[in-house]
Amino acid sequence: MTADLLFRRTGDFLRGDGGVPLIRRAASVFCQETGIRLTGGLPDLRRTEKGKPYFPGAPFDFSLSHSGDLWMCLFTETGLCGLDVQEVRPTDWERIAGRAFRPEEHACVLTEEDFFRFWCRREAFGKLTGEGFFGEFPPLTGGSVTWRGSAWVLTDFRPAPGFFGCLARPADRPWTIREI
Repeated sequence: MTADLLFRRTGDFLRGDGGVPLIRRAASVFCQETGIRLTGGLPDLRRTEKGKPYFPGAPFDFSLSHSGDLWMCLFTETGLCGLDVQEVRPTDWERIAGRAFRPEEHACVLTEEDFFRFWCRREAFGKLTGEGFFGEFPPLTGGSVTWRGSAWVLTDFRPAPGFFGCLARPADRPWTIREI
């Protein structure tokens, strides 16, 4: 098994349905690099009821995030995954943290850096579960969490200067960033 791949693009990119060709290109590169062969080629992109994009029948999962001029997409063969990136920008982080985070998380938010780290964790894990930011899952105060009987790893990272990010995956395994 190879490393998870995290694709990054900075500058101009299309959002919404206009961004589908970029997702498909990243998926094609991922399949090439991991040796995944899809009978009939890459299927059309679909969305769950809650809007999570996926490729039906594909033996991988992916998660997409963008903020400011940064676009990123995580691909893994090991199960569900979630990704979030956030550009650091002036915000009333103390007030927002008190309203948006669980009490256990809020108690850990002492700085603006903490705020963005926890925001990215909640977004990434909410994408992994498909439940979104306010999903019913345990507090995300450490580097791992148990949800519905399985262990999940949260990896905080800095995807670019002025940004925070988090990967949510079933295992702490290698990952690589590729520009696309």
